[in-house]
Amino acid sequence: MKRNSIQFLLALLLVCISAAVIGQGPNPDPRPFMGNMSGEAVFVTTDACSTITTAPWQTVSSMEGNLTHLGRSQYYSTHCSTLDGTSLVNGEATLVAANGDEVWLTYTATLVGPFPAPVLMYEVTNVVVGGTGRFEDASGEILSLVFVTLGDLTDPTAPIEMDFAGEFTY
Repeated sequence: MKRNSIQFLLALLLVCISAAVIGQGPNPDPRPFMGNMSGEAVFVTTDACSTITTAPWQTVSSMEGNLTHLGRSQYYSTHCSTLDGTSLVNGEATLVAANGDEVWLTYTATLVGPFPAPVLMYEVTNVVVGGTGRFEDASGEILSLVFVTLGDLTDPTAPIEMDFAGEFTY
C-alpha cells in the first residue's frame, strides 16, 4: 500500500510539473545573444539592386562562427549597398543553428568611419523576424559590427568578420 502511494504521488508530481512547463509555452523573456563569425562577402553583378540603390551589384555573404543559443552556426545574407558604400539596405539573412533550426533577420547598416583603409566597418541593425524549429516565433533586435577587408578592386570577394550583441525572444 505504501509503495502504491509513493508511485501515485510521483506520478501526480510529474503531471503537475509537465502541466506547468507546457502552460508556459515559449519563453517570453528576451534572451541575451552574442558571438562572432567570419567568412566572405562576394559582390555579384546583377540587376537585383537596380531599383533600390541603382547599384549594378548585390552583396552575398556567408560566414561561420559560435553564437549563444545556436552553437556552431552558419550565416547567409544578401543586401544592396548605396553607390558610395555608406549604407547597406534591403538586407536579409539566415542564421542556421548547429541543430539546423533557423533564425531569420532583416537588416540595414551604416558605414562607421574613419577607419584605417582597406578595412570598412559597418554598424548593423538586425531585426529578428522569425525562424524555424524553436525559433519559429522569434523576435528582437541584435546589433552587430561587420569588418570588411577590401583587397584588389578586381577581386569580387572580401574577407569579413562580424560581432553580434543584443537580445531576442523565442
